[in-house]
Amino acid sequence: MREVEKVDRVTMKEALYKDIENRAQAIYQQYQYLMQKVLKSNTNSTKSQLKFYLIEDERLNGKSGHKNNVDNIGINTGVIDKFFDYFYDFAKKRSEEFIKAMSLGADEIDGEEISYEGIVFDNNGKAKAIDSKVIDVSLASLLNTFVARFILTHELGHLLNGHCEYISAKQSSNMQYIPMFYRDADKINSVSPLDIRTMEMDADAL
Repeated sequence: MREVEKVDRVTMKEALYKDIENRAQAIYQQYQYLMQKVLKSNTNSTKSQLKFYLIEDERLNGKSGHKNNVDNIGINTGVIDKFFDYFYDFAKKRSEEFIKAMSLGADEIDGEEISYEGIVFDNNGKAKAIDSKVIDVSLASLLNTFVARFILTHELGHLLNGHCEYISAKQSSNMQYIPMFYRDADKINSVSPLDIRTMEMDADAL
């Protein structure tokens, strides 16, 4: 892998870290606005604030919890890193297949990294330069954003739908995290497996 490509990946991942944090706060604040101003609700969720943080962990996971009027969401950096790498490799392969289909000499440099640049014209005849490397990064970032935001809204679903408060009421502690994967939920022994699965499906519906 070229050094330039490594830098591009690191830079884009850092931008995606910031995007998911900003998106978390935006969704949370919009929810509180709707509850307070539109629905005239004054529940505990409208008095809370969100603390979002990234966890330095390569595993695909996230968790949510509530304590002292603070809603907490943690997303592993592995969610961003692994999905971005997967989508970037997919995008690169797509570009290479395009070059081969266009008979642009890709077979002659088999085994080496290949890319293309060109010019396209819109309906008004205006020219625009294109670079497959930029397209690959942009496509990977877009697909990664969809995945990361789905996981984010899933964790928000646990908080905003009252799942964390429900489990906390069942437990002796005043804070309870709901992990993203069911196999990690075995520690929540005061809630039935059926209830856990139901809350997981409900969180997906946010």
